[in-house]
Amino acid sequence: MPITTVVAMEKLVKSWRMSITRDKTEDEITADFKKEASLLIGAQTNEVAFVPSTTFGINMFAGAVRWKKGDEIVICDVEYPANVFPWALAASLGGAKLVTVKSKDGIVDEKDIEKAITDKTRLVTLSHVQFGTGQKMQVDRVAEACEKHDAMLFLDSIQALGSMKFNVKRKNVAGMCAGGYKWMLGPVGSGILYISKDTATQMKPQCVSWTALDAEQRKEAWQKVVLGGDQSERRISLGKDISVFEAANECMVPEKGLTESVKFLRSLGLGNIEGRIHALNDHLLEQLDSKGFDVVTPRSRSRRAGITAFCGKKKFDSMDDEVQMLKELDNVKVAIRQGVFRTGVHFFNCKEDIDKAVSKLSKICQKRGLI
Repeated sequence: MPITTVVAMEKLVKSWRMSITRDKTEDEITADFKKEASLLIGAQTNEVAFVPSTTFGINMFAGAVRWKKGDEIVICDVEYPANVFPWALAASLGGAKLVTVKSKDGIVDEKDIEKAITDKTRLVTLSHVQFGTGQKMQVDRVAEACEKHDAMLFLDSIQALGSMKFNVKRKNVAGMCAGGYKWMLGPVGSGILYISKDTATQMKPQCVSWTALDAEQRKEAWQKVVLGGDQSERRISLGKDISVFEAANECMVPEKGLTESVKFLRSLGLGNIEGRIHALNDHLLEQLDSKGFDVVTPRSRSRRAGITAFCGKKKFDSMDDEVQMLKELDNVKVAIRQGVFRTGVHFFNCKEDIDKAVSKLSKICQKRGLI
Protein backbone atom coordinates (compact mmCIF):
# COMPACT_ATOMS: atom_id res chain seq x y z
CA MET A 1 0.00 0.00 0.00
CA PRO A 2 1.15 3.59 -0.57
CA ILE A 3 2.46 5.28 2.56
CA THR A 4 -0.26 7.93 2.15
CA THR A 5 -2.86 5.16 2.53
CA VAL A 6 -1.28 3.79 5.69
CA VAL A 7 -0.95 7.25 7.25
CA ALA A 8 -4.55 8.18 6.42
CA MET A 9 -5.93 5.01 8.04
CA GLU A 10 -3.72 5.38 11.09
CA LYS A 11 -4.78 9.00 11.54
CA LEU A 12 -8.46 8.05 11.30
CA VAL A 13 -8.15 5.26 13.89
CA LYS A 14 -6.38 7.59 16.31
CA SER A 15 -9.06 10.24 15.87
CA TRP A 16 -11.69 7.72 16.96
CA ARG A 17 -10.11 6.70 20.24
CA MET A 18 -12.62 8.78 22.20
CA SER A 19 -15.69 8.42 19.99
CA ILE A 20 -17.32 5.85 17.72
CA THR A 21 -20.44 7.82 16.83
CA ARG A 22 -21.23 8.66 13.23
CA ASP A 23 -20.42 12.28 12.48
CA LYS A 24 -19.76 14.66 9.61
CA THR A 25 -16.28 13.20 9.16
CA GLU A 26 -17.72 9.80 8.23
CA ASP A 27 -20.14 11.33 5.73
CA GLU A 28 -17.19 13.14 4.17
CA ILE A 29 -15.22 9.87 3.94
CA THR A 30 -18.07 8.20 2.07
CA ALA A 31 -18.50 11.19 -0.25
CA ASP A 32 -14.76 11.25 -0.93
CA PHE A 33 -14.76 7.52 -1.69
CA LYS A 34 -17.65 7.86 -4.13
CA LYS A 35 -15.92 10.72 -5.90
CA GLU A 36 -12.63 8.86 -6.36
CA ALA A 37 -14.23 5.53 -7.27
CA SER A 38 -16.51 7.12 -9.85
CA LEU A 39 -13.60 9.01 -11.43
CA LEU A 40 -11.56 5.80 -11.59
CA ILE A 41 -14.15 3.93 -13.67
CA GLY A 42 -16.05 6.73 -15.40
CA ALA A 43 -19.27 6.35 -13.42
CA GLN A 44 -21.53 8.71 -11.51
CA THR A 45 -21.18 8.99 -7.74
CA ASN A 46 -24.65 7.51 -7.19
CA GLU A 47 -23.61 4.38 -9.11
CA VAL A 48 -20.73 3.29 -6.87
CA ALA A 49 -20.73 1.82 -3.36
CA PHE A 50 -18.10 0.65 -0.92
CA VAL A 51 -18.05 -3.12 -0.28
CA PRO A 52 -15.72 -5.27 1.84
CA SER A 53 -14.85 -7.72 -0.95
CA THR A 54 -15.48 -8.82 -4.52
CA THR A 55 -17.48 -11.80 -3.27
CA PHE A 56 -19.75 -9.59 -1.19
CA GLY A 57 -20.45 -7.25 -4.08
CA ILE A 58 -21.20 -10.05 -6.52
CA ASN A 59 -23.61 -11.61 -4.03
CA MET A 60 -25.39 -8.28 -3.56
CA PHE A 61 -25.86 -7.92 -7.31
CA ALA A 62 -26.77 -11.54 -8.04
CA GLY A 63 -29.29 -11.65 -5.21
CA ALA A 64 -31.02 -8.46 -6.34
CA VAL A 65 -31.75 -9.45 -9.93
CA ARG A 66 -35.43 -10.29 -10.43
CA TRP A 67 -34.79 -13.71 -11.98
CA LYS A 68 -37.48 -15.48 -13.95
CA LYS A 69 -37.74 -19.19 -14.61
CA GLY A 70 -35.91 -19.98 -17.83
CA ASP A 71 -33.43 -17.11 -17.56
CA GLU A 72 -29.89 -18.06 -18.55
CA ILE A 73 -26.62 -16.91 -16.96
CA VAL A 74 -23.60 -17.28 -19.23
CA ILE A 75 -20.34 -18.02 -17.42
CA CYS A 76 -16.89 -19.35 -18.40
CA ASP A 77 -15.33 -22.53 -16.99
CA VAL A 78 -12.16 -20.77 -15.75
CA GLU A 79 -13.72 -18.19 -13.42
CA TYR A 80 -12.51 -17.67 -9.85
CA PRO A 81 -14.92 -19.23 -7.29
CA ALA A 82 -16.06 -15.76 -6.13
CA ASN A 83 -17.57 -15.27 -9.58
CA VAL A 84 -19.18 -18.70 -9.72
CA PHE A 85 -21.04 -19.65 -6.57
CA PRO A 86 -23.07 -16.45 -6.06
CA TRP A 87 -24.54 -16.98 -9.54
CA ALA A 88 -25.07 -20.69 -8.91
CA LEU A 89 -27.03 -19.84 -5.76
CA ALA A 90 -29.03 -17.12 -7.49
CA ALA A 91 -29.86 -19.51 -10.32
CA SER A 92 -31.02 -22.24 -7.95
CA LEU A 93 -33.24 -19.84 -6.01
CA GLY A 94 -34.61 -17.93 -8.97
CA GLY A 95 -35.17 -20.72 -11.49
CA ALA A 96 -32.39 -19.58 -13.81
CA LYS A 97 -29.90 -21.82 -15.60
CA LEU A 98 -26.12 -21.58 -15.83
CA VAL A 99 -24.73 -21.87 -19.36
CA THR A 100 -21.01 -22.67 -19.32
CA VAL A 101 -18.59 -21.57 -22.03
CA LYS A 102 -15.65 -23.96 -22.31
CA SER A 103 -12.10 -22.64 -22.58
CA LYS A 104 -9.33 -24.18 -24.67
CA ASP A 105 -6.09 -24.70 -22.75
CA GLY A 106 -7.33 -22.13 -20.26
CA ILE A 107 -7.96 -19.43 -22.87
CA VAL A 108 -11.50 -18.22 -23.52
CA ASP A 109 -12.55 -17.35 -27.07
CA GLU A 110 -15.02 -14.45 -27.12
CA LYS A 111 -16.64 -16.05 -30.18
CA ASP A 112 -17.78 -18.90 -27.96
CA ILE A 113 -19.27 -16.43 -25.48
CA GLU A 114 -21.12 -14.68 -28.31
CA LYS A 115 -22.52 -18.03 -29.50
CA ALA A 116 -23.77 -18.81 -25.98
CA ILE A 117 -25.71 -15.53 -25.74
CA THR A 118 -29.32 -15.89 -26.89
CA ASP A 119 -32.65 -14.19 -26.25
CA LYS A 120 -32.90 -16.36 -23.11
CA THR A 121 -29.70 -14.85 -21.71
CA ARG A 122 -30.43 -12.57 -18.78
CA LEU A 123 -26.84 -11.94 -17.76
CA VAL A 124 -23.25 -12.67 -18.75
CA THR A 125 -20.71 -12.69 -15.94
CA LEU A 126 -17.08 -12.37 -16.88
CA SER A 127 -13.69 -11.78 -15.32
CA HIS A 128 -12.24 -8.60 -16.79
CA VAL A 129 -8.82 -10.29 -16.55
CA GLN A 130 -8.74 -14.03 -15.93
CA PHE A 131 -7.08 -14.91 -12.63
CA GLY A 132 -5.36 -18.05 -13.90
CA THR A 133 -4.02 -17.14 -17.32
CA GLY A 134 -3.97 -13.34 -17.15
CA GLN A 135 -6.06 -13.16 -20.32
CA LYS A 136 -7.61 -9.73 -20.72
CA MET A 137 -11.11 -10.20 -22.07
CA GLN A 138 -12.51 -8.17 -24.97
CA VAL A 139 -15.20 -6.53 -22.88
CA ASP A 140 -16.50 -4.27 -25.63
CA ARG A 141 -17.13 -7.26 -27.88
CA VAL A 142 -19.06 -9.18 -25.22
CA ALA A 143 -20.96 -6.03 -24.23
CA GLU A 144 -22.09 -5.55 -27.82
CA ALA A 145 -23.37 -9.13 -27.96
CA CYS A 146 -25.24 -8.61 -24.67
CA GLU A 147 -26.85 -5.44 -25.97
CA LYS A 148 -28.16 -7.23 -29.06
CA HIS A 149 -30.02 -9.70 -26.85
CA ASP A 150 -31.01 -7.25 -24.09
CA ALA A 151 -28.77 -9.05 -21.56
CA MET A 152 -26.80 -7.57 -18.69
CA LEU A 153 -23.01 -7.73 -18.49
CA PHE A 154 -21.36 -8.09 -15.08
CA LEU A 155 -17.58 -7.84 -14.61
CA ASP A 156 -15.36 -9.25 -11.89
CA SER A 157 -12.61 -6.65 -12.19
CA ILE A 158 -10.38 -7.43 -9.22
CA GLN A 159 -7.47 -8.35 -11.53
CA ALA A 160 -7.98 -5.27 -13.70
CA LEU A 161 -8.84 -2.08 -11.80
CA GLY A 162 -5.68 -0.20 -10.87
CA SER A 163 -3.61 -1.68 -13.68
CA MET A 164 -5.33 -0.06 -16.67
CA LYS A 165 -7.66 2.67 -17.86
CA PHE A 166 -11.28 1.60 -17.97
CA ASN A 167 -14.60 3.36 -18.46
CA VAL A 168 -17.79 1.43 -17.63
CA LYS A 169 -19.99 3.78 -19.66
CA ARG A 170 -18.09 3.20 -22.89
CA LYS A 171 -18.44 -0.57 -22.47
CA ASN A 172 -22.16 -0.73 -21.57
CA VAL A 173 -21.52 -2.57 -18.31
CA ALA A 174 -24.52 -3.18 -16.02
CA GLY A 175 -22.49 -4.07 -12.94
CA MET A 176 -18.93 -4.53 -11.79
CA CYS A 177 -17.09 -5.32 -8.58
CA ALA A 178 -13.44 -5.32 -7.55
CA GLY A 179 -11.71 -5.91 -4.25
CA GLY A 180 -9.27 -3.13 -3.42
CA TYR A 181 -6.33 -5.10 -2.05
CA LYS A 182 -4.80 -6.19 -5.36
CA TRP A 183 -4.03 -3.80 -8.24
CA MET A 184 -5.72 -0.83 -6.56
CA LEU A 185 -3.19 -1.12 -3.69
CA GLY A 186 -5.86 -0.74 -1.04
CA PRO A 187 -6.34 -2.59 2.25
CA VAL A 188 -7.96 -5.99 2.69
CA GLY A 189 -11.64 -5.51 3.47
CA SER A 190 -12.23 -2.88 0.80
CA GLY A 191 -13.74 -2.84 -2.67
CA ILE A 192 -15.82 -1.02 -5.26
CA LEU A 193 -19.28 -2.09 -6.43
CA TYR A 194 -20.69 -0.41 -9.53
CA ILE A 195 -24.30 -0.75 -10.66
CA SER A 196 -25.55 1.43 -13.50
CA LYS A 197 -28.42 3.72 -12.61
CA ASP A 198 -30.77 2.04 -15.08
CA THR A 199 -29.92 -1.41 -13.74
CA ALA A 200 -30.35 -0.40 -10.08
CA THR A 201 -33.94 0.74 -10.65
CA GLN A 202 -34.86 -2.75 -11.88
CA MET A 203 -33.39 -4.63 -8.92
CA LYS A 204 -34.82 -5.87 -5.63
CA PRO A 205 -32.19 -6.11 -2.85
CA GLN A 206 -32.49 -9.17 -0.63
CA CYS A 207 -30.95 -7.43 2.38
CA VAL A 208 -31.19 -3.77 3.31
CA SER A 209 -30.27 -1.40 6.11
CA TRP A 210 -32.48 1.45 7.24
CA THR A 211 -30.18 3.82 5.34
CA ALA A 212 -31.41 2.16 2.12
CA LEU A 213 -34.82 3.80 2.57
CA ASP A 214 -35.79 6.80 0.50
CA ALA A 215 -35.18 10.21 2.08
CA GLU A 216 -38.70 10.63 3.49
CA GLN A 217 -39.01 7.24 5.19
CA ARG A 218 -35.42 7.41 6.43
CA LYS A 219 -36.19 10.76 8.06
CA GLU A 220 -39.31 9.29 9.69
CA ALA A 221 -37.39 6.28 11.00
CA TRP A 222 -34.66 8.41 12.54
CA GLN A 223 -37.20 10.77 14.09
CA LYS A 224 -38.76 7.78 15.86
CA VAL A 225 -35.30 6.76 17.09
CA VAL A 226 -34.78 10.20 18.63
CA LEU A 227 -38.30 11.01 19.84
CA GLY A 228 -39.88 7.59 20.11
CA GLY A 229 -42.66 6.00 18.10
CA ASP A 230 -43.92 2.76 16.58
CA GLN A 231 -41.08 1.17 14.58
CA SER A 232 -43.10 -1.88 13.51
CA GLU A 233 -43.36 -0.47 10.00
CA ARG A 234 -44.90 -2.71 7.34
CA ARG A 235 -44.30 -0.29 4.49
CA ILE A 236 -40.86 -0.04 2.89
CA SER A 237 -39.88 2.56 0.34
CA LEU A 238 -36.36 2.10 -0.97
CA GLY A 239 -34.09 4.61 -2.62
CA LYS A 240 -33.73 4.59 -6.39
CA ASP A 241 -29.98 4.22 -6.78
CA ILE A 242 -27.07 2.17 -5.44
CA SER A 243 -27.64 3.53 -1.93
CA VAL A 244 -30.02 0.60 -1.37
CA PHE A 245 -26.97 -1.71 -1.45
CA GLU A 246 -24.94 0.26 1.09
CA ALA A 247 -24.51 -0.80 4.70
CA ALA A 248 -25.24 1.44 7.65
CA ASN A 249 -22.07 2.33 9.55
CA GLU A 250 -19.64 1.04 6.97
CA CYS A 251 -16.12 0.19 8.09
CA MET A 252 -14.60 3.60 7.49
CA VAL A 253 -10.94 2.68 7.95
CA PRO A 254 -10.58 0.46 4.85
CA GLU A 255 -12.92 2.80 2.97
CA LYS A 256 -10.59 5.69 3.75
CA GLY A 257 -7.61 3.54 2.81
CA LEU A 258 -8.99 2.54 -0.58
CA THR A 259 -9.93 6.14 -1.30
CA GLU A 260 -6.36 7.29 -0.67
CA SER A 261 -4.94 4.48 -2.82
CA VAL A 262 -7.21 5.36 -5.72
CA LYS A 263 -6.21 9.03 -5.36
CA PHE A 264 -2.58 7.96 -5.53
CA LEU A 265 -3.11 5.85 -8.66
CA ARG A 266 -5.06 8.60 -10.38
CA SER A 267 -2.32 11.11 -9.58
CA LEU A 268 0.13 8.90 -11.47
CA GLY A 269 -2.27 8.42 -14.38
CA LEU A 270 -3.81 5.05 -15.21
CA GLY A 271 -2.52 5.33 -18.76
CA ASN A 272 1.03 5.77 -17.45
CA ILE A 273 0.60 2.83 -15.09
CA GLU A 274 -0.74 0.63 -17.88
CA GLY A 275 2.17 1.54 -20.14
CA ARG A 276 4.74 0.86 -17.40
CA ILE A 277 3.19 -2.56 -16.66
CA HIS A 278 3.24 -3.52 -20.33
CA ALA A 279 6.90 -2.52 -20.67
CA LEU A 280 7.89 -4.55 -17.61
CA ASN A 281 5.91 -7.55 -18.76
CA ASP A 282 7.56 -7.35 -22.18
CA HIS A 283 10.86 -7.77 -20.35
CA LEU A 284 9.43 -10.59 -18.25
CA LEU A 285 8.32 -12.46 -21.38
CA GLU A 286 11.83 -12.13 -22.84
CA GLN A 287 13.35 -13.55 -19.66
CA LEU A 288 10.90 -16.45 -19.50
CA ASP A 289 11.59 -17.29 -23.14
CA SER A 290 15.33 -17.25 -22.55
CA LYS A 291 15.00 -19.75 -19.68
CA GLY A 292 12.81 -22.19 -21.58
CA PHE A 293 9.44 -21.54 -19.94
CA ASP A 294 6.21 -21.83 -21.90
CA VAL A 295 4.07 -18.70 -21.61
CA VAL A 296 0.34 -19.30 -21.16
CA THR A 297 -0.81 -15.68 -21.14
CA PRO A 298 -1.66 -14.20 -24.56
CA ARG A 299 1.34 -12.19 -25.76
CA SER A 300 -0.51 -9.34 -27.44
CA ARG A 301 -0.68 -6.25 -25.23
CA SER A 302 -4.37 -5.94 -26.01
CA ARG A 303 -4.99 -9.39 -24.50
CA ARG A 304 -3.01 -9.09 -21.25
CA ALA A 305 -2.71 -6.79 -18.24
CA GLY A 306 -0.54 -7.27 -15.15
CA ILE A 307 -0.72 -11.05 -14.71
CA THR A 308 1.63 -13.41 -16.56
CA ALA A 309 1.11 -17.18 -16.41
CA PHE A 310 3.73 -19.68 -17.52
CA CYS A 311 4.89 -23.26 -16.97
CA GLY A 312 7.65 -25.79 -17.56
CA LYS A 313 7.39 -29.17 -19.26
CA LYS A 314 4.35 -30.13 -17.21
CA LYS A 315 1.66 -28.57 -15.07
CA PHE A 316 1.32 -29.07 -11.32
CA ASP A 317 -1.18 -31.79 -10.47
CA SER A 318 -0.58 -32.22 -6.74
CA MET A 319 -1.35 -29.87 -3.86
CA ASP A 320 1.65 -31.30 -1.98
CA ASP A 321 3.87 -30.44 -4.93
CA GLU A 322 2.53 -26.90 -4.92
CA VAL A 323 3.27 -26.47 -1.21
CA GLN A 324 6.84 -27.75 -1.63
CA MET A 325 7.48 -25.52 -4.65
CA LEU A 326 6.28 -22.39 -2.85
CA LYS A 327 8.46 -23.31 0.13
CA GLU A 328 11.53 -23.55 -2.11
CA LEU A 329 10.72 -20.26 -3.81
CA ASP A 330 10.73 -18.54 -0.41
CA ASN A 331 10.65 -14.77 -1.04
CA VAL A 332 9.94 -15.02 -4.77
CA LYS A 333 6.31 -13.94 -5.07
CA VAL A 334 4.93 -16.49 -7.51
CA ALA A 335 1.60 -18.27 -7.14
CA ILE A 336 0.44 -21.52 -8.69
CA ARG A 337 -2.97 -21.23 -10.30
CA GLN A 338 -4.68 -23.73 -12.60
CA GLY A 339 -1.56 -25.86 -12.55
CA VAL A 340 0.87 -23.18 -13.78
CA PHE A 341 3.01 -20.41 -12.34
CA ARG A 342 1.40 -17.00 -12.06
CA THR A 343 3.09 -13.72 -11.27
CA GLY A 344 2.01 -10.10 -11.32
CA VAL A 345 4.08 -7.04 -12.18
CA HIS A 346 2.93 -3.59 -11.07
CA PHE A 347 4.32 -0.16 -11.90
CA PHE A 348 6.54 -0.05 -8.78
CA ASN A 349 8.49 -3.13 -9.84
CA CYS A 350 11.64 -2.90 -11.95
CA LYS A 351 13.60 -5.07 -14.40
CA GLU A 352 16.01 -6.09 -11.63
CA ASP A 353 13.09 -7.53 -9.62
CA ILE A 354 12.07 -9.58 -12.64
CA ASP A 355 15.59 -10.80 -13.39
CA LYS A 356 16.16 -11.97 -9.80
CA ALA A 357 12.82 -13.77 -9.62
CA VAL A 358 13.17 -15.54 -12.99
CA SER A 359 16.77 -16.52 -12.21
CA LYS A 360 15.86 -18.16 -8.89
CA LEU A 361 12.76 -19.81 -10.31
CA SER A 362 14.61 -21.22 -13.30
CA LYS A 363 17.32 -22.75 -11.08
CA ILE A 364 14.71 -24.53 -8.97
CA CYS A 365 12.85 -25.74 -12.06
CA GLN A 366 16.06 -27.01 -13.66
CA LYS A 367 16.80 -29.11 -10.56
CA ARG A 368 13.28 -30.54 -10.79
CA GLY A 369 13.64 -31.23 -14.52
CA LEU A 370 10.78 -28.86 -15.37
CA ILE A 371 12.76 -26.86 -17.94
